Amino acid sequence: MNADSRELRGRGILFKLLRSGLWDRVIQPADLSHQHYAYLKHHASKQTVEGILDYALAKPENHIRLAERDDVFDIIAKSRQIAHENTRLNGVLNELCSLLHTNNIPFVIVKGQTIAGLMAHPETRTPGDIDFYIPPTHFQQAQELIAREWQVEYEHDEEEGEQHLAFTHNGVILEMHFRLLAFASKKNQRIFDEIIAGGMAMENLTSNPSPLTHKDIPTLPPESNLLYTFLHLYHHLVELGCGLRQFCDVAVLCHAYCQHLDKQLFARMLRDLDFDKAFRVVETILVDHLGLPAEECPLPYDNNDRKHADGILEIVFQRGNFGKYGRKTAVRSGTNYYIEQTSIKLSHYRLFYRLSPREVRASLLLGIPKKIFHAWGRSRK
Repeated sequence: MNADSRELRGRGILFKLLRSGLWDRVIQPADLSHQHYAYLKHHASKQTVEGILDYALAKPENHIRLAERDDVFDIIAKSRQIAHENTRLNGVLNELCSLLHTNNIPFVIVKGQTIAGLMAHPETRTPGDIDFYIPPTHFQQAQELIAREWQVEYEHDEEEGEQHLAFTHNGVILEMHFRLLAFASKKNQRIFDEIIAGGMAMENLTSNPSPLTHKDIPTLPPESNLLYTFLHLYHHLVELGCGLRQFCDVAVLCHAYCQHLDKQLFARMLRDLDFDKAFRVVETILVDHLGLPAEECPLPYDNNDRKHADGILEIVFQRGNFGKYGRKTAVRSGTNYYIEQTSIKLSHYRLFYRLSPREVRASLLLGIPKKIFHAWGRSRK
């Protein structure tokens, strides 16, 4: 369902404030009623960008006047909560890096806190969990080491089990990946795994002192790191939906890497995987709505790419963070969940087939039938 004019105006205000918070820009003074404030907070929470919004609302230079005192207190409380959560995650990240470095286990940290560290105000990024990748050659060693040293129990997610093991340490969820993404297309899987393996070569790894942890945080090289962060966004967008936080993450990486990204290599990676058109469409959203300077985009785009942006934004605002909203079955199990999940995917595939035909075609021919058969088998147990 397309948004009406009132909804579009509300989204426009949200994007204006996100641009201010994301890039530390000053905007025109404004009076904000409680009703408008509640609308913005509702959508910011749904999109997991509350910290960025709150920073823009509280920024003195913006002169945003709130109608109710409780709204001011709400911003202060939520900002402190997000900053505290970031501090807690950074502490666990510190522990993890020390443990793996000490035991000579190769690894990279992806997404999350590594992207927060590149933001103008790292404390404003709403944190999630900690994702890290261990090459298959060292995965069992890392699994045994963490279980022994931290006394953790691994959680086995039937949907995500082909990519990682999850566990909790000091109240923080961590996902230890032996595969960063699972593709329906075997060709895409082979190409992507080769890219990640190449990025894990010691001479290619990026390792800089992090302003968050004061430790060396190994990350993938700029080209494969941006590629993975985009593909993670796009995978969730196609499957069930994703929030604006993931778009902000890609924008931050484009901005941070714009001076030293090998654009030819990055473009070739996208072409090899058949995701270059999808990336160009996402770029138009980053520029037109989130304020990324056009010259910082790795790929050239045109108005034909913009034609698909509205359809993507409808999914973003309807489904929210990781597609958690706009559906009837909240629990990720059971026949009803899989029926609804499949219905949502099929409706998305009509849009995304034009942007990434190889992967969508493989999903239709292999991915969905496999999941339907799996769900049917579980329902008979």
